[in-house]
Amino acid sequence: MTQTFVVYVIRTRRIPFLQSRPSWPLLLSVLAVITAALATIFSFVGQYFGFAVLPASTMIAIALLVLTYLVLAEVIKHAFYRRVQI
Repeated sequence: MTQTFVVYVIRTRRIPFLQSRPSWPLLLSVLAVITAALATIFSFVGQYFGFAVLPASTMIAIALLVLTYLVLAEVIKHAFYRRVQI
C-alpha cells in the first residue's frame, strides 16, 4: 500500500491534498487497491495464504515508518525540483 500512497507524492510538484487534489480516477483506483489489499489480509483468503493480523503496536510502528517514508519522498521531490529547473 505504501507505493499507492507514494503516487500522490510524485504526481505533482505541489503538496498532495493541501495544494493539489488527485483526479477522481486516481483516487478511486488507489482506494480500490488499498481495499483489495486489506480485504485479502483480513478475509479467509489471507488465512489461506498464511497471512496473520499483526499486533497493534507493530501496526503503529509500520504506520510511523510509512509516514516518515512519505515525508522524505516529499522532501526529496522538492529538492529535485529546486535543482532541476523544469
